[in-house]
Amino acid sequence: MYLQLNAVVADLRSAERRLRALRMSGPPALLTRRPAPERWSVAECVAHLNLTSTAMLPLLRAGIEEARRLGRPTSARYRRDVIGWLLWKALVTPGRFRTKTIAALVPSGDQPIDALIAEFERLQAELAVCTRDATDLPIDRVVDTVMALVRQRSS
Repeated sequence: MYLQLNAVVADLRSAERRLRALRMSGPPALLTRRPAPERWSVAECVAHLNLTSTAMLPLLRAGIEEARRLGRPTSARYRRDVIGWLLWKALVTPGRFRTKTIAALVPSGDQPIDALIAEFERLQAELAVCTRDATDLPIDRVVDTVMALVRQRSS
């Protein structure tokens, strides 16, 4: 289990490093240019990730609190359910599964790239804290609580 959570933190740090390297590879205008009219720029993608992280952090924190209240022993290894596997599959094969983004997570495209990157790094750090906070907790048993919060926010 520790390996699984450590891998999540390593992925978060890797995304930060890749974004910083991308920022240093050229002028800011390069990151704000759309490759095609219907495609997002790098800056818009980062803004979308920031919006998504901002929406997810309260859900993660609520799930961690619920896991603490459960007081059950944690599993030896976390396992993905079907939905988790599908989400993972969609994320590791970019471009293979295309979906529409909900309106609340569509970026406005009006923030400077350096501000977007600073916000991205701050949110990545918060996600890493949540991941570490989940250590030794039965987070795989709090799906109902998190799903109830999602339904509540979307209504």
